[in-house]
Amino acid sequence: MNIDKNTFVDLLGLPEDDSKIIELRKTLNAPKPLLDEFFKEYGGTSVPVDTHKIELFFSDSSFYDGTDNGIYGNKDLLFTGTMFRKGTDLPLPFGLTPEDSLDDVYKKLERTE
Repeated sequence: MNIDKNTFVDLLGLPEDDSKIIELRKTLNAPKPLLDEFFKEYGGTSVPVDTHKIELFFSDSSFYDGTDNGIYGNKDLLFTGTMFRKGTDLPLPFGLTPEDSLDDVYKKLERTE
């Protein structure tokens, strides 16, 4: 998979077992999300990918559709975000760079405040 500045945004909301998410994990050499005690309590989990200095986030879909009732693990696990750490070798979304000032970020995201 070719990872560009749109990849992580384009994949948001896809189930963890979607072929595009599987391909992303394969490209990054990222493990499958772990449904541990933290997940069972909060409905979300993260997958650190230290080689690329990022973290992938996944959440139980019931957390978003309002049907969770505090019980997680019975619905789709969705890709819900990426955290880029300092020194990542991957392109940031929206043309952002680690050197951007807050004003630069606002401008690139077309935000006025």
